[in-house]
Amino acid sequence: MASSEATTMTVRAMGALLGLKKTESYYLVNKKLFDTVVIAGQLRVVRASFEEWYARQDWYKKVDGDPPGAALHENMYSIRDIQKILGLANESVRELIHREKLLTLTLEGKFWVPKVIFDDWYASQSRYRNMKDREKDRATEEASMTVPEMGKMIGLDPRQAWKLYYEHRNELKLIRIADRPRITKASFLYWLEGQKTYHVNADKYCPKQENEKEFMTVSEAAKLLNVGAQRIYRALQSNKAEGKKIGRIWYFKYADILSALSEEG
Repeated sequence: MASSEATTMTVRAMGALLGLKKTESYYLVNKKLFDTVVIAGQLRVVRASFEEWYARQDWYKKVDGDPPGAALHENMYSIRDIQKILGLANESVRELIHREKLLTLTLEGKFWVPKVIFDDWYASQSRYRNMKDREKDRATEEASMTVPEMGKMIGLDPRQAWKLYYEHRNELKLIRIADRPRITKASFLYWLEGQKTYHVNADKYCPKQENEKEFMTVSEAAKLLNVGAQRIYRALQSNKAEGKKIGRIWYFKYADILSALSEEG
């Protein structure tokens, strides 16, 4: 009997593991989800078979023990898993699965997507981003802007901005982040320096100080234009641009900064 107790357990003991009452315990047994044997007239659950089933599902959880679905989660993504990966709501994930025709399996009433299917789909597209890729994208986003944002800086509406882009697309470098087009700030700066028709509206778009609307610090200009602060300092010194000191900080006209950079050399 000692040997059978080591490899099997009573239905009641199995139910106690999962926090189930007698009726639901026998419900699982009758579904033949795991192996059972009859020993001395008593129905018993085969422990190894029970543990295999437990690792392939995540609906039932042990009252005190390992979490369920170890084998399942090794090969499958749940809807909730994909929500966390892509940062989407439940309904958005379901719409995505339907639209992209991703293979799904239904286990214990829940949808699962094989990892190999989802991972292959993810690698084939750039619109949706996981947390790791979003972190990579952040630096690129800071060094770029949308076409409407570019237009806004020089007083154009979105339609005019896109028209300008297409007229100068050989100079304005277009990149895509999460499948959305953006202009690199560096290419915008170089283009801006090489023409005389458009100018940045400093009063409206530079960081504002009280009564100093057209002035900004070198660090603010460097961040906006995605260039090194030392380059701006050198350009300002070479062109002897005048600034204003407020407290312990120097502010310069944004137009003077652009002019100094364009003449640097």
